[in-house]
Amino acid sequence: MIEPPAMPKSTDITAREMVFVLDTSGSMNGQPMEASKVFMEHALKNLRPDDYFRIIQFNNNAQEFTSYPLRATTDNLMSGFAYVKGLYASGGTEMRKGIDQAFSVEPKADTLRIVVFLTDGYIGNEATVLQNIAEKIGAARIYALGVGTSVNRYLLSEMGRMGRGYARFIDPTEDMNDVAVQLATKLEAPVLTDISIDWGSLVTDDVTPQIIPDLFAGDSLRLQGKFKGYGTHTIYVKGKVQGRKASLPLQVKLPQKGVNDKAADSIPLIWARSMIADYMRQLNTPFRLRENGLTDDFLKESVVKLGLKFSLMTKWTSFVAVSKKVFNVDVSETVEKD
Repeated sequence: MIEPPAMPKSTDITAREMVFVLDTSGSMNGQPMEASKVFMEHALKNLRPDDYFRIIQFNNNAQEFTSYPLRATTDNLMSGFAYVKGLYASGGTEMRKGIDQAFSVEPKADTLRIVVFLTDGYIGNEATVLQNIAEKIGAARIYALGVGTSVNRYLLSEMGRMGRGYARFIDPTEDMNDVAVQLATKLEAPVLTDISIDWGSLVTDDVTPQIIPDLFAGDSLRLQGKFKGYGTHTIYVKGKVQGRKASLPLQVKLPQKGVNDKAADSIPLIWARSMIADYMRQLNTPFRLRENGLTDDFLKESVVKLGLKFSLMTKWTSFVAVSKKVFNVDVSETVEKD
């Protein structure tokens, strides 16, 4: 478990270039568009003086508020929000044009580029979109806010994973405005970026998640994996703080097998669920886009094995509880009726 300080110093917070890519197609009319505007209001308010921002809208085409990143001054923020308030829904959903526009400008020096997509539409052609992002993303981060029931969850989730971020989906039972505010607040303070783990002398295997996202203030990261041996080891959590390399040594003491097992009963289950999620993500990825080239049969078999071993429900494993109770103890005493 990796957690930042409760209140990180301003000198520990990386300056951001926030790139907001807003879906303004016709299906965004109504609540989805209002939720986007609420998000933008809070996201712009949460920018710090050292931050920069860009605002892009896309439907059949992509248009940008300005042709270059703006400093987060009071006047610029007011102009940016006035631009957002004037947006309206019309046209189709050409997400690739929004992506092309988002990466058409060189990143602002000494900032962390965070690209946020807000959309409600079911966007197809996943392989093409993901390849396009892979070619252009560089060191940028990607987050996505999907609104409604028609969102292509696989596509937005994979975009977030590729960009060391995540996707958040708002279903009809949730308050769109509340979720929009939560996401805007969560993106406020990146503390540690480009995270990796140096395990030192500790022998590990099957570490999950495969791609470690950035660490933001008020958030936490959890990694699971298998290890061999026991004893005291020093591992290093590495990353960047405000673009500068940082390394945090952690000493871990691992018990011998069979010692204090009860305290660790839940950890294998957490690991297995995370591994299953990684396998399912790869299974939903077109074969030519998989980093390790694993086949569908191998991935399915791996999910089934984990489901059976850890008694977890998966797409191919389920468990039924069966109870037995004898209602007629002595059959010989049974009275037959005509």
